[in-house]
Amino acid sequence: MPEYVYFIKRDGLIKIGWTTNIRSRMKALRPDEVLHVQPGTQKDEAALHRAFRHLRVGTETGGRRLREWFQPGDDLVAYIELRRQLAA
Repeated sequence: MPEYVYFIKRDGLIKIGWTTNIRSRMKALRPDEVLHVQPGTQKDEAALHRAFRHLRVGTETGGRRLREWFQPGDDLVAYIELRRQLAA
């Protein structure tokens, strides 16, 4: 089964997530914009979360931390753009 790491934008924040069903996941999340989708595992997603942890949104919503949501820092935006260019 294919695995994907995705980057979406909603309400000015970027979510780095993982899924095996990208169509269903996008339907559920209803992003403002899909920034990039690439093949990747949950380990890849976790590595990206660690790499951009300095941008992680720390507020709580409904009792849950927004661990997969990040501020659109220059380094994260540049990473996404590079991945998009390499995939083209």
